[in-house]
Amino acid sequence: MATPSGSGIDMGLGKLNLPTTCFKRKYRWFVKFDEINYTFILPPNKTARPTLTFKDMEAQHLNETIYFPGKPDWKPITLTLYDIQKGTDNAVWKKILELYDPKQGTYNTSVGIITQDYEDGYKFKEMKVGMLDGCGNTIEVWVFENPYFQEVNWGELDMTVSDVVYVDITIRYDRAYVQNED
Repeated sequence: MATPSGSGIDMGLGKLNLPTTCFKRKYRWFVKFDEINYTFILPPNKTARPTLTFKDMEAQHLNETIYFPGKPDWKPITLTLYDIQKGTDNAVWKKILELYDPKQGTYNTSVGIITQDYEDGYKFKEMKVGMLDGCGNTIEVWVFENPYFQEVNWGELDMTVSDVVYVDITIRYDRAYVQNED
């Protein structure tokens, strides 16, 4: 059986053997919040793309139960940032202070109302997690709508190890989708 010129040997691999195939790599990615000044962001270490679960709906028949996909349930993701020497001059702490000031023990009750411009809310308008090819071109962008910090874990400290310190942020969001990059 002849193969098309320059396509290699077709061993049942489909597009895997084409020279234009680009494998996505776990270490080629970026994260971006539209409302954050990136001078004050802690550098990212790891995160995840979204997880979607459909809650079951069931229909009871006489002799059996039939299941259907129901409401979508978007699971929270974790964003791990390097905790570098910036003190409280970082975007994570500033976002927390918009909602809650632990020094004063006050909760900002005017925050949380979602408005068109998102300037007064504790939710961001959107967060993007993108994947890059080997040349730094964007090949995939996930858009997380209305994300907010559900949990911020500044991590434990230990005198017996010389590990780097991280900040783990659990992010809850309303929904996510892949944005086409044209």
